[in-house]
Amino acid sequence: MNNPLLKLKLDRNLINSTALAVYAAASICFFEWLFFFTKPSFLSALTTTESMQVLVVTILMVAMGAVVVHGLLWVIRAFLSKILKTQLSVFYVVVPFFLFWFLALLLIDNFSYTVFKFGIQNTHHGNKFFYGLFLCILGFFLCRKLHRDLSKDCSAGQLRLSLYGSASIVAVGFLVFMGKMVFSEIDAGTSIEKVAKERLPNILFVASDGIESDRLSLYGYRRKTTPFLDEFSKQSMVFENAYTNSSRTTGALTSMLTGKLPTETKVAFPPQVLSGKNSGEHLPGILKTLGYASHQSTVRYYADSFDLNMINGFDSANGRKPMDLMAGILPATWSVRLTHERLLIHRSMDRLQSRLLHLLGIRQMVNPFMAVKLDSYIYGTSDDQRIEETFEFVDGTSGPWFAHVHLMNSHCCPKKLKKRYRNFSVSTTGKSKKEKSTDVYDDMILAFDGYLKTIVDGLVDRQQLDKTIIIISSDHTYGWDVNERLPIIIRFPRGEYAAKYSVNTQLLDLAPTVLDYLDLGKPDWMEGDSLLGEKPSRIRPIYSVAETERRRDKVGKNKLSRLVDPSPPLYGLVKVAMTICQNQYTLNVRNGKFGVKKVKGHTDPCPTKDLPSNDEAKKMVVAHLNAKGFTLSFD
Repeated sequence: MNNPLLKLKLDRNLINSTALAVYAAASICFFEWLFFFTKPSFLSALTTTESMQVLVVTILMVAMGAVVVHGLLWVIRAFLSKILKTQLSVFYVVVPFFLFWFLALLLIDNFSYTVFKFGIQNTHHGNKFFYGLFLCILGFFLCRKLHRDLSKDCSAGQLRLSLYGSASIVAVGFLVFMGKMVFSEIDAGTSIEKVAKERLPNILFVASDGIESDRLSLYGYRRKTTPFLDEFSKQSMVFENAYTNSSRTTGALTSMLTGKLPTETKVAFPPQVLSGKNSGEHLPGILKTLGYASHQSTVRYYADSFDLNMINGFDSANGRKPMDLMAGILPATWSVRLTHERLLIHRSMDRLQSRLLHLLGIRQMVNPFMAVKLDSYIYGTSDDQRIEETFEFVDGTSGPWFAHVHLMNSHCCPKKLKKRYRNFSVSTTGKSKKEKSTDVYDDMILAFDGYLKTIVDGLVDRQQLDKTIIIISSDHTYGWDVNERLPIIIRFPRGEYAAKYSVNTQLLDLAPTVLDYLDLGKPDWMEGDSLLGEKPSRIRPIYSVAETERRRDKVGKNKLSRLVDPSPPLYGLVKVAMTICQNQYTLNVRNGKFGVKKVKGHTDPCPTKDLPSNDEAKKMVVAHLNAKGFTLSFD
C-alpha cells in the first residue's frame, strides 16, 4: 500500500482515465481500419504488412490526440474544482466516453444496415428521432458505467496493468512511426517562385464528360453542335489531335491536374488514390502557394480531389471543405509520409460526421456510391447548379482564383437526356435506334456548348474574361476509347496564341502549359510538355491507360464500379496504349498481345518512315511500364 500512485486519488483517476482514452482510441482505429481493410478502399493497393503499419501509426496519432485533449480537460477540472470546491470527476470520462460512443454508433449503424438494410442513412422524420433517442440512451448508460468504473478503488497491480498496457500501445506505435519517418524517401518538394498577385490571371478548367472531337462542328462535324465554340475558338488555341491519358474519368482528371501519367501515380480508377509524394505534387497545390483561391465542382468518388487524396489542393470540392485534422500541425514531409494514416482518420471522421449531421437534421446523408446518376444529377446537383456554385465562389473571391468544373449532362446513356435539352432528337419518327442515339448525343454536345456560353457570358458580365485562362476539354470519349480524339481549347487573356494546332497533345500537357504562361518553370516531376512556344515533337509518344479490370458491386439499390485488383504488380491495368502521330499501339499487359491501328480523323499524319515498327513500339511500351514499376509476366 506504499505505492505512491495509490496515495493520491487524483493520480489514480488520471492514470486510469488516460489509459482508458488510449484503449478507446485503439479500439475505434482498429474497427475503422478493419472496415476499410475488408472492402475496396485506399488500403487495397497496400500489402498486408503496410496496412498493419497504417493501423499502428494511426492508433498512435489518435491516442496522442486523445491524451492531449484529456490532459487539457484535467487542467480545466483542477482549476474549476478549486473554485467550486468539488471534484468534478465527470471530466475524467469525457474523452473515453466520446471515443467509445462514436465507435458504438459506427458499429451499430454498420451492423443494422448490413443485416437489416436499415441504418442512419435511410432514417427520416419519426424513425430518425427514435434512432437518435436510442443512441442517446446508449450514451447515458455508457457514460454512467465509465464513471462508476473509474470511481472504484483498484490495486497497485491493476494500476500498473493500465499504465503499462496503454504505454505499450503508444511505444509500439512510436517505433513504427519512427521507422516510417527514417526509411521512407520523400522528395523535398517543388520550389515555386512567388509571383505578384496583381498580375496572376484567373484559371478555369471546364470539361464535359465523354465528349469526342468528331462530334463537334468546331472540328468539322456535319451538324452545328457547337455554335458558340465555333466563334469562341477564333480567340483560342484549338488542338486538333488531342488525347486522354486514361479511358476513365478518375485516371484522366488526375493526370490533368497532376501532370503525371496514371502509370506513375498508380491512379486509374477507384479505389486507387494518390499516395506518397504524388499526393502533394499537383497543379492545385502549386497555385495555392501562389495565393490562388480554388474550387472544384465535379463528382464524388470518381473525380473528387478530397476523395483522391490531393493534399493541399482545392479549398473546397463538391460542397465540402477539407476536413484534415493534421493540416497545419504536421510538417509537409510528414503529411506526405503519413498519407494513408491521414486518409484513415479523414474517412472515419467523414463517416462519423455525415451520420451525426443526418440525425441532427442539418445535412442529408448521401451514399457516395450513388455519385453518378444517369439523369446528370449528382447529390441533387445539376450542371446548372455546378455553374451557379462556381460563380458564387468567383464572386466571393478577391484575389486570383482557380476553378475546376466537370459537367455531367453528357455522361452515358442518351435515353436519359431531359426534354429541355433536346433539339436534334425532337423527332424520332422513322429513325433507327442508332440514329436516335446519334441525335441525342448531338443534343448533349449542343447542351454543353450552351453551358460554355453561360460561363463565358458570366465572366464577361463580371469583367473577368480577359483576366482568365479558360481551358475546355473532356475526360474521355463517349465510348471510353482512347483511340478517339478529344477537344482541347485554350483561351488566354486577350486571345493570345489563338490558332489551330495539329501537333499531338494530351491532358497531361495542360498543367505545364498553365505554369509556362505564369512564367514558372515546370517541376521535374511533371511529365507533360507546355503547348506554348516550341511545340512537342510530332513523334512524341503519348501513353494512356486503355483498359482496366473492373467490377460492379451492388451497394444497396445502386452499383459501385471499382477495380478488381488495384494492387501490384499490374495495379488493375489490362491494356496500355501509346499514340505516336496517327498510329496507336496497344499492349495487353496480361497476355502480351500487341496491336496497332490508325487514329480516327487524325489531321496531320506522319510519313511511315518516321513511325516505329510494331516490334520497336512494343519495346517502348514495355520499357515504359518497367520504368514505372510494373512487373510483366509474359515473354
